[in-house]
Amino acid sequence: CRDVLGDVPGAIKSYRACVADKADDDVALEALDGLYERTEAWSELASVLEQRQALAYNEGNRRTLGVRRAQLVSDRLNDLDMAVNVWRRLMDELGPDQQGLSALESLHERQKAWPELADVLESHLEIVGDGPERLELLAKLDDVRRVHMSDSTAALDAYRRALAIDSKHSPTRAALEAMLDNTDMPARKDAADVLHPIFEAEHDSARLARVLDIRSEERRVG
Repeated sequence: CRDVLGDVPGAIKSYRACVADKADDDVALEALDGLYERTEAWSELASVLEQRQALAYNEGNRRTLGVRRAQLVSDRLNDLDMAVNVWRRLMDELGPDQQGLSALESLHERQKAWPELADVLESHLEIVGDGPERLELLAKLDDVRRVHMSDSTAALDAYRRALAIDSKHSPTRAALEAMLDNTDMPARKDAADVLHPIFEAEHDSARLARVLDIRSEERRVG
């Protein structure tokens, strides 16, 4: 195999012939990788990256090539389903990481695949600590479950987990206070139950009076 100086189509043809003759010719595949990127032949590049990833012995190289392929499929080919599959296979093989889970969250949000997004957020929570990132993920999970899945019960679980870390977390408190206006009485009562001890500890008499009124209203209706 040889690169014909200045003849990109000829070089591509030559290196493709090398790969046809020897499928594991990584030198030829690496050359095609560069040539396809240079010529913006995105579908062909995605195929070459898949081949190079399968041949890579080093875990770091497999991850790097897999990430490149997933980003290419998503950003250049706009094939969200394939991008999801590439990320999932990569993490099945090498384990979940922040980059992959964040990418899946973005893809599922673009797809409006809310149950899948909630599942990925839960997986992401398993690998982060109790700092600001965890609160951000819980707030996002709250929003997905409450707004997009109309699942107030599941959302309340995430709210409780967030407030257990930081009882003053503004997005969570704002969402819970919004639930106090919910027409669904059980959801209003559950939100009031979560907020009650917080307002009581803070001696916030106005807000405490409101949640106590909702709880007493629920008992009267019941």
